Amino acid sequence: MKHTTLAILFIIHSFKPIVPYVEYAFNYDYISTVLCVNKEKPKLNCDGKCYLAKMLAESETNNPEKGIPVAQLDLLFIPLYFQEALHVAFANFQGNHEKKNFVIPNNEYSYSFSQHLLKPPISDVTTTLV
Repeated sequence: MKHTTLAILFIIHSFKPIVPYVEYAFNYDYISTVLCVNKEKPKLNCDGKCYLAKMLAESETNNPEKGIPVAQLDLLFIPLYFQEALHVAFANFQGNHEKKNFVIPNNEYSYSFSQHLLKPPISDVTTTLV
């Protein structure tokens, strides 16, 4: 219930700047004929826009919320939750394992070097160039 009420209040507050426009739309006839400052000058086609501008200026002066200064943002930050760092101990996996030296036996390694290089075969067929 509290969350619903809080959400509704938040939504209403977020639509607060739109209220003068909605009021102007619903009361358009009354504002354009009675409250308009320029009703004697039909060439201006004001239609109550002067009254709308006056209402918007009034709502701006009533709500001087231009944001929080940067210097005060530091003061507003209060940590709500703090958790100490956990100490994690890992198991010792070294144990009794000794470092083993791997030796490659000589009999598995062979290298045959030939002193005589192989030459390509010599063919008996001679070719003539035409």
